[in-house]
Amino acid sequence: MLAKAKTGTGKTLAFLIPTIERMAHFPRQQRGDIRAIVLSPARELAMQTAREAEALLTFFPGAKVACMVRASPLSPYPTKPPLVC
Repeated sequence: MLAKAKTGTGKTLAFLIPTIERMAHFPRQQRGDIRAIVLSPARELAMQTAREAEALLTFFPGAKVACMVRASPLSPYPTKPPLVC
């Protein structure tokens, strides 16, 4: 899905709510299964999305959110991008 709109118009919730609804209707098969992956173009947006997802998932016990971002390297083409939680 691609979305473009001004800040504060609900883009994050527009895709998080259907994603969480789908997770609710189709329970996981095994403990530890990854249910959804959200990609963000910026660290701040990734952290904002994680906070919104955590708030929505308070109604789904056992569901967890992990936010992983790539560290900002000096070179535009790093050989091994480290992951930071």
